Amino acid sequence: MAGDGSVLYCGKGLASESSPEPSSFAVKLSSTGTLLWSWVETEGGGGSACNAVLEIPGAGTSGGSQVAVVGWRTVSGVGRRTVTILDMDNGLTVQTYDGFGDAAGSHGALEMGELTSDGLNLVLSGLKGKENLDEMSFKSYGNVSGGTAVVHKISLANLRSGGASSWSREFGGYFSAKCARQVGTTDSLMVQLYGEAEEKHASVAKISLADGSTTWGPNDYSEHGEGTDLQVSKDGSAFFITGQGVPATNEIEGRLTKAAVSDGARAWTKAYSVGGNPRLIFNECWGGAVLSDGSGIVVSCGAGIEGDQCGNVSGQDRADCLAGDGDKRAGAYKRKAD
Repeated sequence: MAGDGSVLYCGKGLASESSPEPSSFAVKLSSTGTLLWSWVETEGGGGSACNAVLEIPGAGTSGGSQVAVVGWRTVSGVGRRTVTILDMDNGLTVQTYDGFGDAAGSHGALEMGELTSDGLNLVLSGLKGKENLDEMSFKSYGNVSGGTAVVHKISLANLRSGGASSWSREFGGYFSAKCARQVGTTDSLMVQLYGEAEEKHASVAKISLADGSTTWGPNDYSEHGEGTDLQVSKDGSAFFITGQGVPATNEIEGRLTKAAVSDGARAWTKAYSVGGNPRLIFNECWGGAVLSDGSGIVVSCGAGIEGDQCGNVSGQDRADCLAGDGDKRAGAYKRKAD
């Protein structure tokens, strides 16, 4: 939510049924849901996606806010890490920055962006060095395959002038950096990483905001499953990993892990279903937000029946599933049988 009470969101979509590739989009809604403006990526001539959108207060020429659209776009066949700056008032493009060094056979993308507490820098996380544009999948579409995880710190001044990042930090053995969150107003960043090996699906490192050097980690939280986002507690003592995991009973359940900022020690991992039959109804959690009073965390999840789950159950469960009655709760919608 923006400072004026409006809502910003972004993603990717097909402009029409005949569109060959999806394009980035961003939308601004009023506090009551009225569409105020929409923006679509039109440059580059290839596929693109917005993976994060954030407000930059006071960055406009008249002292108003600007919007940073963070993701990737294809330019002359190269997937480039891209930040596009929009005018908060009308959604018009102010500037596009993609000077991160991507080239043919070495593609990149950004998964998340965050404004530092002093309002002077962006911390950007994602990947570099991917050999091709296959499986450029992010968020609920999946995880990107190939590449090397990377985090950048770039000042807003350098971004506007086309200058270089203050520093870039790579994490060998990991495909992508899902996010990098500053711990309050301190020098610490918590970086969430994803790697191919199962034990690296939810990994975290603590690094310095000043120069990107390592404080500890990466620590692999294999008990969690797949990590999708990370949030830091209001008091700066703990961080929370959201995501999902597959227990021995072969279902998918939402997961939340709490660990200490000081040394990465895991406090607990909890699992969450949505009721009904968990063998059929899967739950995946893709983001979170710490409550303003610090009393808890809200986790954003999606639930549904994925694939041919009827084949994973037997007896009455299977009969119910084939009949579209996988969820017996009052008011549940019937699922159309395969």
